[in-house]
Amino acid sequence: MNCLCSCGEMDKAVGLLGLMLGRGFLPHYAASNNLLIGLCDAGHVADATVALYGLADVGFIPEASCWERLIETLCRERKQRRSIELLDVLIVEE
Repeated sequence: MNCLCSCGEMDKAVGLLGLMLGRGFLPHYAASNNLLIGLCDAGHVADATVALYGLADVGFIPEASCWERLIETLCRERKQRRSIELLDVLIVEE
């Protein structure tokens, strides 16, 4: 997954994540964080949000930097309401 992200193949990386989760495998912690940050950096904020929730559903707890990057990207895209919703999720889950 890291290699796909490094090569800019974000769609393939997301597909690999879906395949892994569908088969009951969790990707390495660092690879998951890199994927989430890479998706945000590539402007794929919707994919990053879906991936984040998909990973969270199977018990993955992303680093704070992932949440920060996602919220920052949402704000940059002028999606403040969505960023506030994510902050609310973080506060409730704490």
